[in-house]
Amino acid sequence: MTRGHLALCFRMAIFAVISVGLFTLFWSRADPVDNEFFNLYAGARIGPRGLYDPHNFAQVAASLYAKVLEARF
Repeated sequence: MTRGHLALCFRMAIFAVISVGLFTLFWSRADPVDNEFFNLYAGARIGPRGLYDPHNFAQVAASLYAKVLEARF
């Protein structure tokens, strides 16, 4: 291997370690309900007829072990 290839491999290894570290840090702190994917997934699972029913949403959240905060009126 040439010196350029070794430098490239070293940079890629550093990038991979940093990426895995950031992923681990943010994944452990993220709640599935706090992201857009969960809302789209829940909407697809519930369907158009029960989309705005809090009970249906809570069931989908419970199936993913997510916590749901009660709405404040």
